[in-house]
Amino acid sequence: MTAYTLISSDSHIIEPADLWEQRIDRRFKDRAPRLVHEDRRHRGVDAPAEAADDAPVAHLFGDDRVVAGLYQLTLAGAACLADGALAGALALTTAHVGSRKQFGRPLATFQAVAQQIADVAIASRTLHLATVSACWRLDTGRDAGGDTDVAAYWLAAEVPAAMRACHHLHGGTGMDVSYPLHRYSALAKDLVSLVGGADYRLGLLGDRAG
Repeated sequence: MTAYTLISSDSHIIEPADLWEQRIDRRFKDRAPRLVHEDRRHRGVDAPAEAADDAPVAHLFGDDRVVAGLYQLTLAGAACLADGALAGALALTTAHVGSRKQFGRPLATFQAVAQQIADVAIASRTLHLATVSACWRLDTGRDAGGDTDVAAYWLAAEVPAAMRACHHLHGGTGMDVSYPLHRYSALAKDLVSLVGGADYRLGLLGDRAG
């Protein structure tokens, strides 16, 4: 019987940059992936969000404190959803790298993988703490403006990178629509848009500090 040596590896091939524009059969060009430039202002990502004081809804209540309270509740709700989404993505990723083997060892035993999953865990834990603090202040009738701003900034600045790390650690599995990871990351993208993006949130924190 002939003996064969098998080498298992997770290799990646980098395609030419113009593959989908110049090198694909013309019959399939209309269905090929392409880079689309969007006006980011329409999605709210890193674009100045409309201030609550200028919003038409302010005239419906007649009291700025009501509008400010609704705004804080909205930010706290977004942070709660992001907290759950990131925790779910982290749980999926932890299970994957703990069970998926490469070179006879679980992926989680490789230092680079362990460092990345640790970074995601830190982001998740910090968002959870910021969210709980904001919700506690709201529940006890205290002003939660600073806490909701911190939670919203952490959502906008750290959650997208953490989600990308989860997809990266999953490899091709993370891109499969039948696998639930994309649901968490899609929700996170919408929430980042809702709170105005990282630059906008950082500016509000800077205004508070100044």
